[in-house]
Amino acid sequence: MSRYLLAFVIVTAAATGCGDVPGPVVIPGPTAPSRVTTDQPLVWDSREELLEWVANGVTRGPITVEGDGAAAFIRVKLDLHDYVMRGPDLGPPAEGVRGARLRARLGHDRPRAPQAAQTEDFHLYFEVINPHVPNTQSSMRIGVPPSEGWVDLELEPALYCCLQPLTVKYVYVPFRSTSPATREIDRIELTK
Repeated sequence: MSRYLLAFVIVTAAATGCGDVPGPVVIPGPTAPSRVTTDQPLVWDSREELLEWVANGVTRGPITVEGDGAAAFIRVKLDLHDYVMRGPDLGPPAEGVRGARLRARLGHDRPRAPQAAQTEDFHLYFEVINPHVPNTQSSMRIGVPPSEGWVDLELEPALYCCLQPLTVKYVYVPFRSTSPATREIDRIELTK
């Protein structure tokens, strides 16, 4: 018992000899500055606008923009790895955001067993100013079934999101699948 007491005294003496410990240093994460002005506020629908979500220093994974002009879309090749797509920094931050809409489709790269999940969830996470619930991240999600054609999706609030309007600095979308699949996104919109 005396060895533990001696160790405690030594550690306590060493800690008091260190003086004041400085506060933590916060290192800001990477940014995704916006390079284009969208045709419609808070709507990304053309090749140039969708590239804001793909061609930045934060987005990682097999995520590309295919096609030209208004026919362009984002393609995400999913496997068992984690990927992320980060929207552009909104300057100034978008006030009054209550929801989101996507035009998207999902294709399985190989057949799934009938008892396996056929849908994939889309999640959007919002970096906001003054979150309504401290220490939480506002998010929305929706399950997407496989489809040959584009499906218009209205995302549902989750984790206390959008009970009150949000002031959004940026949005990011994580991707993961339990089986190879391809997600494609034709349009992204934040709604008020």
